[in-house]
Amino acid sequence: SSLIQFGSLFCTTAIMVFIPLFFTAQELSHALLGAYLTTVGVAILLFRTLLSRLVGRINPLVLLIPAWLCGIAECLLLPHCRTMASCIFMGILFGAVHGIVWMTNGSLAVNRAAPHRRGAANGTFYLAFDAAIGIAATVWGVCIDNVGYANTFRLAACGYGVMILIAVLVYCRWRRSPAS
Repeated sequence: SSLIQFGSLFCTTAIMVFIPLFFTAQELSHALLGAYLTTVGVAILLFRTLLSRLVGRINPLVLLIPAWLCGIAECLLLPHCRTMASCIFMGILFGAVHGIVWMTNGSLAVNRAAPHRRGAANGTFYLAFDAAIGIAATVWGVCIDNVGYANTFRLAACGYGVMILIAVLVYCRWRRSPAS
């Protein structure tokens, strides 16, 4: 779960860290950025609240794959974001990705650990979280300087696709293992 969170957050960081600079580069208003960021916060809260009871009861792929598909959609559509409605829609997509993936992987990391190892599992999860943001901010910053925002967002969309494949392999294997 920690490695999957690392990969997912690596992709998410392309937007999370650079969204204010993207809006500035596109000469979009502060009101649009404010609407986007407010919608992201509300969407994260709603998705975590509404879906938290499903984590642990269903196959995690049922939550993760749609979330990553939302990430792919946002990465591909964000360069065309120019209106209030599109900023709100993009905020909902990003809130879905960040809220669902963080909640699901965090729960899995802790719930799959032995009771005496839950603190270590939580620490490992947040280490992956912090490392992903730090490393990805550097990588995506270099990408933005060399290929621009739209192409960087497209690369992040490809990363989400890779995360879907990795998660299918990992979570299907865990489901078949006798320890599960």
